[in-house]
Amino acid sequence: DMISTKPKIEVISNLLNIAQTSSDFDLLDQNVKNLIYDGYSCSDVLRILNPLIRDAEIKDLQKAYIFDKISETDGYLADGADEEINMLNIFSFIQMVLRKSN
Repeated sequence: DMISTKPKIEVISNLLNIAQTSSDFDLLDQNVKNLIYDGYSCSDVLRILNPLIRDAEIKDLQKAYIFDKISETDGYLADGADEEINMLNIFSFIQMVLRKSN
């Protein structure tokens, strides 16, 4: 039996919550590294992140910025970019966008 490394919605939701509520980059970095070490792919995380952002209670302009960054990140991954760097990039961007408006 293969162990599934498909990211669970709860794990991604928790990371999104950290990005939204904390300005602590080190905490965000450690949680992203935990996802990577647990074998989660950035592409799978982005797929789960899409509906979470869509349904989040944040401003539409914030959603637009985040979806644009998700699209950009997906393109980088398709070109073979590093998973960890891109996952950290997207969540730190989300952290910046969501914290900037408060």
